Amino acid sequence: MATLFYSTKCAHCARLFQDNPHVKDNFTMHNIDQAQQVPDFLRVVPTIVIQDPENNKSELYEGTDVFRFVQDRPQVQPYALSCSNLTNKGFSFID
Repeated sequence: MATLFYSTKCAHCARLFQDNPHVKDNFTMHNIDQAQQVPDFLRVVPTIVIQDPENNKSELYEGTDVFRFVQDRPQVQPYALSCSNLTNKGFSFID
């Protein structure tokens, strides 16, 4: 089970969806703007959480790692990372 946490107020999330229009088809989507409470582990958006119920473990991908995750998976449209803006970390803090 893969979950993508995002915010409609986050420019990085908007870029993720714009450059990868099919990404929403591959994850359970959670808009934190509409959540009454966000999970304690959630520090930035976008964040992907992949839960493995068999091992009771989960993997967490935050910010730039989300873009790499999408790029490395053939079932998700690839995203070309850019190094032109070194101050752009690929995430937004949720507070």
